[in-house]
Amino acid sequence: MADYYDEGLVGAWAETETHKEGQRVLKEAVASKADRKLVYEAVLNGHTGDAYPLKAGQVIRLEQRHSVTQVCDWLFIKPDLSDWSSYGSTGAFQGLFPHLGYQFLGTTGRMKSLAVMVADEAPEGFSQNGWANHFFQWHCSPEWQEILYPDPPNGTNACHINFVHGLNRIPAMHDIKNDAERRRLANTLANNHNFQTFQICHHAVGDEQTIIKLGGSPAVPKGTGVEFFANEDLYAVISNCPGADITDPIWDGENMRQTYPVYLSVWDTDVEPVKQPEWKDWDGKFYELAAKGGKDLSPRTVDSFKEKPDSGPGGDELLEEGAYSAEQIRISREGD
Repeated sequence: MADYYDEGLVGAWAETETHKEGQRVLKEAVASKADRKLVYEAVLNGHTGDAYPLKAGQVIRLEQRHSVTQVCDWLFIKPDLSDWSSYGSTGAFQGLFPHLGYQFLGTTGRMKSLAVMVADEAPEGFSQNGWANHFFQWHCSPEWQEILYPDPPNGTNACHINFVHGLNRIPAMHDIKNDAERRRLANTLANNHNFQTFQICHHAVGDEQTIIKLGGSPAVPKGTGVEFFANEDLYAVISNCPGADITDPIWDGENMRQTYPVYLSVWDTDVEPVKQPEWKDWDGKFYELAAKGGKDLSPRTVDSFKEKPDSGPGGDELLEEGAYSAEQIRISREGD
């Protein structure tokens, strides 16, 4: 069983049509470079976040043009805010370090491939042996800064604030007229996991716990970039990390760490996006069972447990639908 959980998810993913489609997109996107057409260019300045619209079939490129490498944090999100890149699904099936062909899967549970990494120009030796060039995990917040720095200045910047900044520039967010609701949603979405580019990292075991180690990012040749291919219409929300290359603290007691602009461009390609798989309508089946009385959706309060302390399954309707065997239902009711 241990082998299944250690390797089964990765091995199973490699056999899926979605994985194979991602490899096809990688190959075709690389081959398309000379024939791409520029859609727009942009600059992401220090201590800011922004939202970059992408159409399915387009590539977004982030490029370093300073002597100091600038770490950036990314979140892919649908224009209607209904789905975004999932750390849970993506990391479980592909590992936590983005690489060529790495697909950023949606968070809805449907394993949709939102984007594919199609270029990683970090030079050989950029990361230490056993470390990675990019990683998928988390981002700094004002609360983190208060823990790390005894007396941070009011308004100390963090990637969380930059994500709130970028998310508020998506039209669907901007169109929410209720100010309190818009702020609540922006903060909730900014709390999602994200991935970082040009942030070297590895996971190490310390005190019987897996810990994250971040390393300072060495300088790269000017023009070094990363690229991602959009499989669906998306926004790439990007934060210019206040730690720059993470070689110095972001606050020295007097001044914030200097950060550096990064250059972005979006390109049309003739590459066909990944064909998204067809999934069973599991949530439709669930609500169908609920409508038949097979799933109790009444509100749970303390008094509700006095009236009906047990939960499902009802049993008979599950047999009718063929979802569970009679033995499985007996065990769920009586215990093994």
